[in-house]
Amino acid sequence: RQEEERQLVEQVSIGRLALTGSSTTAGVLKFQCYLLRSIAPEEQLREVCMVFGLDWQELLRKGSNKRCSLCNGAIVELPKQEVVGRVPTKALEAYNAFFTCSQDPSRTVFWHGANTDPIREIQRCLEDLCF
Repeated sequence: RQEEERQLVEQVSIGRLALTGSSTTAGVLKFQCYLLRSIAPEEQLREVCMVFGLDWQELLRKGSNKRCSLCNGAIVELPKQEVVGRVPTKALEAYNAFFTCSQDPSRTVFWHGANTDPIREIQRCLEDLCF
C-alpha cells in the first residue's frame, strides 16, 4: 500500500489527478485526488465519467486506452519481427500487432487476444452504465 501511495504522489507531482477509494490515501495526497464514493468498479467508472464530464466514446476513439494500466506509460507498437522468439509461435502466426509499455524495462509484449477481454468488458460497462 505504501508503494502504491508513493507512486500516486509521484504522479500528482507531475500534474496528474489521482483517483482513490481510500480516505487515508486521499489524506496523503492532500486535495490532489478525487475520492471515489462508489465501491463497485462499474459504478466507479460511471462516477468518473459523470463527475469529470467524460465522453467515453470520444476517449476511446482518440486512443485513451493506449496507456499502461500499471504505470500510465505510453503503449507503443512493436514491429512483428522484433517479437519473434519473445511470444508464443501461435500468437505470432495469429496476430500482426504487438505492443509494450514504454516505461517497462523488461519490454513485456502484449497482443490483442484473451488479455484484451477485460477492456471489452469495460467498454460494455460504459455502454450500459454511462449514458
